[in-house]
Amino acid sequence: MFLGFAFYAMLLASDSLKLSIPIGDTDGIRNPHLCAEKINDGHGDLLTSQVMLRGKCEGNGQSASIANLDGRNALQFLAAGESLHSKVSRTELALTSLNLEFDKPITITFDLMIPSSADVTNGFYYLMQFWQCSPLSPLGGIRVVRGSSHKINFMTRGDDSEVGSSFYSLELKPGEWTALELRLNVSSEDEFSYFEVWSKGALVGKRIGPFGFSSKFSCKGNSKAPEHFRLKLGIYKEYEDKKRFEAFFDNIQLTFPPSK
Repeated sequence: MFLGFAFYAMLLASDSLKLSIPIGDTDGIRNPHLCAEKINDGHGDLLTSQVMLRGKCEGNGQSASIANLDGRNALQFLAAGESLHSKVSRTELALTSLNLEFDKPITITFDLMIPSSADVTNGFYYLMQFWQCSPLSPLGGIRVVRGSSHKINFMTRGDDSEVGSSFYSLELKPGEWTALELRLNVSSEDEFSYFEVWSKGALVGKRIGPFGFSSKFSCKGNSKAPEHFRLKLGIYKEYEDKKRFEAFFDNIQLTFPPSK
C-alpha cells in the first residue's frame, strides 16, 4: 500500500534537510552567452546565495535566465531560433552538488508555467529529469506530451522499462502558474518504492513499484549505475524548425534525509 500522509510526514520530519533554490535580484547566470554542451565549464551556471546549478545548452537552446514576470522572479528556459547545426534543443540547469539517494523519501515542490506562446511539439520533451547517469538517464521526470503544447506527463524508467512509461498527465493552463509537489522514494528493487504527484494538498497521481536502474547496468565509462540521482531542470528535446518552446520555474524546494 502507499504511505499514508501522516507516516510520510513523520519520515520527513526525522532529521530531514531542506534546500531552496532562490531566484532573487542578487542572483544571476554566469557567462550566459558562453553556455554550451560541456556542463562543468563554468558558463550558463545559476549562481545564488545558497546553491549553484550547472548550465548546459545545445542547438537553439538559450542559456537559462532569470525573468521578472509581473514582479515575480522566475527561471526561464527557452529554445527558439535556428538549430546551430544540432538536432537537439537543450537549455538546462543541473543541481550537481546534491545526490538524492535511493531508498529515502524525497519531496520536490515548485511552481511551473508554460506561456501561451509555446508551440505544439511533434515529439515529447523533458522539463524536469531525475538524472542517474549516462546513458541511462533519466529514471523519471516530467515531459511535455507529443502533439500538445501544454499537456505534461509524469514518467519513470528502470530495469523493466528502459523506454519509460507515464502514470499521470496534466493539462497546464497557458500562461498560468501551477504549484506541484512530487513525493518519491526511488528503488530499483523495492516493490513499495513510489512516485506521487500532489496539487493543492491532494494526491492526484501515483505509481508504485521499482524504478531506476540497478547496478547490473553500466554508466558511461563502465562504472556501475549509482544508487542516487540528481535534479535537472529545463528543456531537452529534438530540434523543430521555426518553433518556440519555453517554460518557467519558481519556488523550488527539496526536502530529503541526510546522507548515510
